[in-house]
Amino acid sequence: MEKFNLSVTSEPKHTVTESATTSFNYSLDDFLNVALEYQELDHWFPAEQELYLIISFSIVMILGSIANLVLCWIICRRGFAQSSRNWYILNLAISDILTIVLCQPFVVVRIIFKNWTFGVIWCKIVPAVQSTYVFVSTLSILALAVDRYKSIMYTASKTNHRKGAYFIISGIWFVSLVLSFPLFLTHEIDAIYGLEDVILYNICTERWMSQLFLTLYTVMVLVIQYLSPVVAIVTLHILICQSLKFRINSREACQMDMRRIRKKMLRHRKNVMLLTSMAASFAMTWLPLTLLNIIADTNHDIFKQTNFPLIHASCLLVSFTSVSVNPVIYGWFNSNFRKDIKNLCEMNAPDRCPLYALICRRHARQVDAGLLLYSTVPRDPVRTHTSRDTTVV
Repeated sequence: MEKFNLSVTSEPKHTVTESATTSFNYSLDDFLNVALEYQELDHWFPAEQELYLIISFSIVMILGSIANLVLCWIICRRGFAQSSRNWYILNLAISDILTIVLCQPFVVVRIIFKNWTFGVIWCKIVPAVQSTYVFVSTLSILALAVDRYKSIMYTASKTNHRKGAYFIISGIWFVSLVLSFPLFLTHEIDAIYGLEDVILYNICTERWMSQLFLTLYTVMVLVIQYLSPVVAIVTLHILICQSLKFRINSREACQMDMRRIRKKMLRHRKNVMLLTSMAASFAMTWLPLTLLNIIADTNHDIFKQTNFPLIHASCLLVSFTSVSVNPVIYGWFNSNFRKDIKNLCEMNAPDRCPLYALICRRHARQVDAGLLLYSTVPRDPVRTHTSRDTTVV
């Protein structure tokens, strides 16, 4: 049977001569089988595993969308000016929604199919958006910690807090985009070739200038994502506790000051529990994927005898559950949030519609006036006032 050399390289066609090429002896039948395997069976997983992954990612996306949309609705309903903390929580929720819409569907396609069909632009955008979400979440948690520290230690007007939140959130997105820009630059589409003119499939992968730059970027992500929230929360917690204890032990502290300080300590304890839970859950959900990337960047040979695509997909699934965790944690530690959720569940279907509420609010007086005009019931001022209040949503 006829034999020929099959050259396989992960570099683009125009740089084949510069890359390391390995030659194997294959028969024509063997080569046709390999070509059919990559062109017709363009999947990384068997049908059962693929169905499991699709269902799991779909559940995560649906639950994350519902939880974050409800969180945005409650914050907007209660008003932005109540607390600067609402702005940072809203920023987290918007970041989660953008990740679900712009990132997760393409990630699912990427881990299921071998061939990348969305072009080089989306190959660059999807990893950059995913990285931006990670940095936005981490920096928002840091901003929440600093904001809670300022609210307990100092007194400032709500206007100053709100203006400061505007600039801080803008800075968070700017810094996150800058930190994610290297992924936009390094991701490219590589063609996997069989013979000289036969493309088996295209993959979206990273291509760094050197291993040193990749290692430095990986270490930077690890420091920002894990060390900075832990160090910030612990440091601010120590500073607040020391300051409050100093005020309590001060001879000049009166009874009124003692009550105010104890109230601040109780509020600080709740804030620490909230921030610690958010930072811990975020770190735990992203820890498997981060460790996997570090090991793969330093010593990929470890995964030669394992099903690396399945391990990578499982780590991605765990990391994407973080989009559903923050709203749950915030609702657990916030009594007003739980109260609004309960009211939302108890509302009638028409009352849940903002347009219906707006119509009722604008035309409540006209409706009451029309009912009173054609009603045979005697006009009672008290009853009229009560009826109008119950009509307005």
